[in-house]
Amino acid sequence: NNTKAKNISEFINSVKTNGGYYIARFEAGINATEDQYTLAAYQWKSDYSDIEATDDSKVLAKDGSIKTMKEFFKLNGAGASTLTAAEQRDLYTYMGSEDPKCSGGFINHFEYKNWSLGINFMFNLGMKVRVQPSYNPVYFDRGLNTNHDILNRWSQDNTGSNLIPLLVLTTETAAEYHRFSDGIGNTYNMLDTWIKSCNYCRLQSLRLAYSLPTKWLKNFGVSSASVSLEGRNLFVIASNYDNYLDPETMGNPYAQPIAKSIIFGLNVNF
Repeated sequence: NNTKAKNISEFINSVKTNGGYYIARFEAGINATEDQYTLAAYQWKSDYSDIEATDDSKVLAKDGSIKTMKEFFKLNGAGASTLTAAEQRDLYTYMGSEDPKCSGGFINHFEYKNWSLGINFMFNLGMKVRVQPSYNPVYFDRGLNTNHDILNRWSQDNTGSNLIPLLVLTTETAAEYHRFSDGIGNTYNMLDTWIKSCNYCRLQSLRLAYSLPTKWLKNFGVSSASVSLEGRNLFVIASNYDNYLDPETMGNPYAQPIAKSIIFGLNVNF
């Protein structure tokens, strides 16, 4: 015998009205319009490919032009933007939703004589996650552990990377350097570099059971008995979740991975 069950859901979340409040979850103060998903992430788009090697960080503007951070935010010498709050909000680009576009699962149950096998898969597809920056572009201490991403940062010899280069304080780069070093506007954390696609399918349960023959049990006054072995969260297939232990907890560097477990079961009925 073979029984199957499946559950597939599509999430379509939109903003009907915001009542004058800004509701984007990833960054307070960013306005979501009626044709965009809720829980959206708006990021300043960074682009370091095919540009000249300089100490300036580069940003891809909405019009397709590549600007320095100083030009993009119109920074003063202290790293503060001279733009109005509304003008700064307009610099963001919609990056997607943290809700999956499609979520579901598949359950299969097979029986053959006294044996039974149960398989349970679940999946989430098409969502975005904002992860923690993996290194600091203005502070590096050789005596401290540093994420290996810093080795893949943009440089003159690695122009295909979208990881921001290390910034050096000079007269020309003072405004940008101070904006990053002082954390003004949370600029570094809000680069699209730290927005990742998240798709995964997990084997939640695999259970094999055997029902003992009744002729073995009747002399003991047992009506039925079975033994089982079940594995939970045995594996997950996912898009890139480098620097994290599990795609389901991606974005939280302190989260533990979903634990694997092996369970032996004995069920006896008198």
